[in-house]
Formats: sequence, C-alpha cells, structure tokens
Amino acid sequence: MANIDHAADQGATGGATAICGDARHIDELVSPDVHGRAALVLTSPPYGDSVHGQVRSTRDTGRPNVEKFDHHYSRDPANLAHRSLEDLMAGFTEILTGCRKLLKPGGFLAITARPIRRGGALVDIPTMALAAAIDAGFTPWERCVALLARVSDDGLTARASFFQLVNTANARKNGLPLHVPAHEDVLVLTKR
Repeated sequence: MANIDHAADQGATGGATAICGDARHIDELVSPDVHGRAALVLTSPPYGDSVHGQVRSTRDTGRPNVEKFDHHYSRDPANLAHRSLEDLMAGFTEILTGCRKLLKPGGFLAITARPIRRGGALVDIPTMALAAAIDAGFTPWERCVALLARVSDDGLTARASFFQLVNTANARKNGLPLHVPAHEDVLVLTKR
C-alpha cells in the first residue's frame, strides 16, 4: 500500500489496489465487478528465498554476522515458492489465467523475471514465464530489459542486491565463474 500511496502523493492518477493472498485463487480474492476493467496487471513469479529479503549487518545490530529476514514468501509448503519448477510454472499459469480475467480487452500484462540458479544450474525463468503467459491465453507484445542500476550525472551504476553479491562471491570462491545479474527481463503481453 505504501507504494500506491507514494504514487498518489507524486501526482499519479487512476486507481490501484494491493491484495494479499494466494493468487491462484484470484476469483475469490477480487470482486467479480472488477473483472474485465483493469488496464494493467504487473506481476512476477515467486522464486523462493534465493533472490529476496532484507539484511542487517553488525553495524546495524551490534551483533556479529549478517542477519537475514523477510526472506520467505511463507512457511506454508503449499506456497509456490517451495515447489518444484514444474509445479511453480503450472501454478504461475493458473495465476496468469486469473489475471487475464481482470484485464479489459487490449489490456496489458507485465511480468518481471530473471534467471535463477538451482543446484548450480542456470534456470531461464523469463522464458518459462513467457510460456506460462502464452498458455494462459496472452499474446506477446514486447520483451524488454530493465537494468538494475542507479542513474546519476556520472552514468549508470550497477545496483546488485546484497544477496546477489554474496552468492556470486561465494560461487567464485568455489571455482564457479558467476557474474552478478545486471538486469531483469520485462515481458509485456496483451489480452486480445
């Protein structure tokens, strides 16, 4: 809700709603009078605890080591973030099918996604998410790259997360020549 309030404070027009719940059951979460009215749905697949969360360092807490928190989607084993990739994408297709019901004809679905590593192997989540959206009845419109960077007078400065930096450093120590991700894919699809 804070992001919606911030957008309104900055002069954004239109309306937005944030709803917390299992998006596979979007019909139960969103009132039927909203179906077919949204111009845009923005989403991202759940990845599990490998790519998000908050940290506090010794400097912040006065205690040794780094403390990680807010890094679980939930502790519910039925949550998609805790499932196999096959189950994750099947569930994401369910979510996108529900999202399609919310959009008006010509409305857009935007998905942000990035590759992840599981068991040391790179998993192409953006392409899997695109296939899920097509399976849910969407038509591809555009595939873009969103740089994970800060813009300043001096140009672009990469803005990797703490976890990306640590995971990359640990992999390099173990002889795996990884690089820090510098972008996310933005998949834009439409409802015809």
